[in-house]
Amino acid sequence: MPASKDKLGDIHVRAVKSRCEAYWCSVDGTELFLCAVNSEPYRKHEHLRELLKELAIEIAMNWNCKQGEATTLRVREPLPSTTIRGFGFPTT
Repeated sequence: MPASKDKLGDIHVRAVKSRCEAYWCSVDGTELFLCAVNSEPYRKHEHLRELLKELAIEIAMNWNCKQGEATTLRVREPLPSTTIRGFGFPTT
């Protein structure tokens, strides 16, 4: 982990209309859109909030990587088993 004096920026999530958007905000004030998700399920499901954060981190870490040269934060744990809108389709 870099020392705080080496900080490059932060990832911020904010509500914009009907979605939550993740942005990279560099220390010089530059903002870069990373990804977004519909705000209704984002508010209702904690695991979706975690997934958005992880996706934003992965995008930021790999923004300037060449295809096939990816960096990853961690190995994903399985999502909790749920059904899609009551149709009985498992998501895991």
